[in-house]
Amino acid sequence: MKISAEFERRLAGHEPGSTVQAMLLIGTPFEQTFSSPLGRAAKRKDVQQAISAASVTVLPEIDRVLARFGGRRLADSVDALGALPVETTPEGIRALANAEGVQAIMENQAVSPLY
Repeated sequence: MKISAEFERRLAGHEPGSTVQAMLLIGTPFEQTFSSPLGRAAKRKDVQQAISAASVTVLPEIDRVLARFGGRRLADSVDALGALPVETTPEGIRALANAEGVQAIMENQAVSPLY
């Protein structure tokens, strides 16, 4: 599932047509393991290029879904980790889950210190 059961439960509680914010994680074909931190650092550029290339193919589909449900991107492009913040309706979130290049959808939540 691309949407967690908990997030789906919260989506079900929203009024129809209300908006929610979410983070889309774009899937990439880049699947390589690294044996050391040095190996990760050396390949970081390759990983970022793979994420960028994957986003080029999926962004038009994401934009079509967002337009259909009155949503919008909250950033111009996918970040270095493959995440894209969006705002749309609960129905739009579910439709985005059907987009082929979207690997997962997480609720956009505030981060605060533990103390």
